[in-house]
Amino acid sequence: MKGPLVGVTVLDLTRLLPGPYCAWLLRNWGARVIKVEDVQAGDYLREAQPVWFAHLNAGAESLALDLKHPGGRELFLRLLPETDVVLEGFRPGVLERLQLGFDEMSVVNPRLVLTSISGYASDSGLAERAGHDLNYLARSGLLSLMGEAPPVQIADLAGGLTAAAATLAAVVGARASGLGSHVEASLFDSVAGFGAVLRAEARAGLAPTRATMPLAGALPCYGLYGTADGGRVTLGALEPKFWVRFCQAVGRADWVERQMDPALRGELAALFAGRDLAAWAALGERADCCLEPVLSLAEAVGGAPHTDQPVRFDGRRPEAQGPAPGQGAQTREILQSIGISEQDILSLSAEGVIRLGR
Repeated sequence: MKGPLVGVTVLDLTRLLPGPYCAWLLRNWGARVIKVEDVQAGDYLREAQPVWFAHLNAGAESLALDLKHPGGRELFLRLLPETDVVLEGFRPGVLERLQLGFDEMSVVNPRLVLTSISGYASDSGLAERAGHDLNYLARSGLLSLMGEAPPVQIADLAGGLTAAAATLAAVVGARASGLGSHVEASLFDSVAGFGAVLRAEARAGLAPTRATMPLAGALPCYGLYGTADGGRVTLGALEPKFWVRFCQAVGRADWVERQMDPALRGELAALFAGRDLAAWAALGERADCCLEPVLSLAEAVGGAPHTDQPVRFDGRRPEAQGPAPGQGAQTREILQSIGISEQDILSLSAEGVIRLGR
């Protein structure tokens, strides 16, 4: 299964996590992704987090190109007629200084979609401000409810997902109208959007806290509970039918009417503390009442369901990608495809305009 984006070509100028995650999604859905790296360091993630890099860039191609050099800029422009999307994560104004802004690229390919992933939106007043995932979570107000840094970069991934969805919409629009567009996805706005309903409550003067949030501890039928052997289980019996099943499975029909009673939490905690994790996991399987064990990452990797490819097309998951590319691994082949001769490729390499694969 190749995916519905077969025939879509993406030039990915991004590094680290948000942009490569967006490119990973597009590639898994069938797009061809050419990772345009500079001729010096390339994507820092390759060295900083090699396992992450290998996962996010599996199946991509790498073109090492100096966009600051006039020759590198010219080569990039020659790639655009056959390109559908340019994905970038520079600070605002960088592409314009390189004479590769949306206006310049649109002259070469009017149907081109430029997707910019930024920390803060260009019209926010914070566009020039440096930031990372934790900063965006902090400013969104969500970190105050979490208490500490989450183990997953939520803002980075939210921004990558938002960018992928917006890019798809823009590509559909370009194919319908013949005109491309400039899409901007802000990491801050993306993660703030995850908390939109909580922010709406705050604007209404409700000031939500974990103690009052139904799905963060206020409801006894929805929460985390410790087991006799030090494990933890999750109970998510929000719908009455699941709560009834749970009460029946544990022999407490008298709890059915107390589903939303905060005073029941202590009694539930005592119940869960009376059996070990395996016993509760087995009960959850039998009763089908939204009761699941909290697994370690090692346990989750070894079990089902498989989640590396979360989307299916026509009932099938996308095919596995090849290995992540070395820096400039496909430089020669990509340049040859746009008519650059071997002699010119060697000259460009000697001048430092390009870097050939290794």
